[in-house]
Amino acid sequence: MKTRRGYFLQRLPFSLRLRYSWPLLVWLLTVVIAVVLIRHEGNWDSSIRIHGLVGGEPILITPEATARIKQIYVHSGEQVTNNQALIALDTAAIDLDIAGSMLDAYRDAQGFTDSRLTLNTALLRQDNAAADVEARLAEARLELVGAKGELERIHADRPVLQRDYESGLISFMDLNRLTPRMAELEQTIVEHSNVVQILERQYREATERTDVLKGELDTLEKMEGHAIVQPVLSQIQQDAERYRDTYILRAPCDGQVSEISGRTGEVVWPEHIIMRMVPPSIETVTALIPEQRAMYFTPGDRVWVSAVHVPERGRVGLKAVVETLSEEIRMESAQVNIGGRIVPVRTRRATLRLQNPGEARLLAGEAVEVSPTPVRPNSPLSVVKSWFTRK
Repeated sequence: MKTRRGYFLQRLPFSLRLRYSWPLLVWLLTVVIAVVLIRHEGNWDSSIRIHGLVGGEPILITPEATARIKQIYVHSGEQVTNNQALIALDTAAIDLDIAGSMLDAYRDAQGFTDSRLTLNTALLRQDNAAADVEARLAEARLELVGAKGELERIHADRPVLQRDYESGLISFMDLNRLTPRMAELEQTIVEHSNVVQILERQYREATERTDVLKGELDTLEKMEGHAIVQPVLSQIQQDAERYRDTYILRAPCDGQVSEISGRTGEVVWPEHIIMRMVPPSIETVTALIPEQRAMYFTPGDRVWVSAVHVPERGRVGLKAVVETLSEEIRMESAQVNIGGRIVPVRTRRATLRLQNPGEARLLAGEAVEVSPTPVRPNSPLSVVKSWFTRK
């Protein structure tokens, strides 16, 4: 039968023989397409196994000692500059220690009058009072700026609402729904302006009283016992200023406040994360390279970084350079095998530096894929891979 069937097929016209042989042609065409894709996208297997995160570890703002939050000067999402004051902690606890140290220095001074101690204590209290007025003034100014900004936004929206009302898109009630809020904001601005003026006057008076006390203190320093007490007091004051400065938490670099977890009046400790920051531009990628592929990466090599999600133009095939490669192998990642089980992966941590960070459209903490060979955004295999990823 097979011989007769083969003889029968050979006697048929070519078009009919092609119709009977189409499964074989489909398989041949599939093999050809697979070979072309593999030759053009030989890095697919490695790219889907080498993952990373954009940016390094987040910048954590924590106190150096247990204290109470006195004032928060910024809000979430705000751009800050290097060394800018972010959070003020209450110094009441250390003020007591500083006053005690000064008291010991005064007691050690021979022939020094009690007025020196009284005056110094008054100066310390005056400094604290001036600092408190300054903090309240900063808060009042911040609230005033916020109220003015909201009122400006409402005024900017009024012409749009007016046009919508004239076009019949909204009702008269919708047109005037923000009028009560505008009146409230105007009243708030007037009240806060008055508060700011009062606090500014109080701050000037406090600094003037401080200057007077400092002048009286300078006069007393010329009295008997000055040569003994002055070096000790100078050292205490220098240490106190340095110590107080640690209670003002400042931005370690330029960046953006991404989260504020602390609240005014809350007691925090050294391990307590009060605030998080992200750098102003994304320059590095932390990649986890599987152990079996780490031999193909060395510092100075060029690699290509692509976003895992939304692989659009400007987020695929970004050039980067391997900056560091850890000498330690750790179990920092895992993958799901064919059977659905989670299998740990031994990896080496690498730091990659983007060559054009200003053009990259990546976000801090975003997941990316790393490839040792160039990646074309619109290649056939990239399209197939993205289709399977969506599935």
